[in-house]
Amino acid sequence: MNPADLEKTYELLASHIDQFDEAKAPVYLAKVALLMATEIDDMEVIIKCIEAASDALEQQ
Repeated sequence: MNPADLEKTYELLASHIDQFDEAKAPVYLAKVALLMATEIDDMEVIIKCIEAASDALEQQ
């Protein structure tokens, strides 16, 4: 994914997550992640993404 598409993805997620309160926002993100995982259909890639996201948050 090129930087422009990544930025577009971020903006799209941000605009949609703003529609939900604090209780529903994590559920929305989980649903997005699961839907994307079904599109990826590669368990090794899915695991890599989950771990990378976790690592990125731990480093903040």
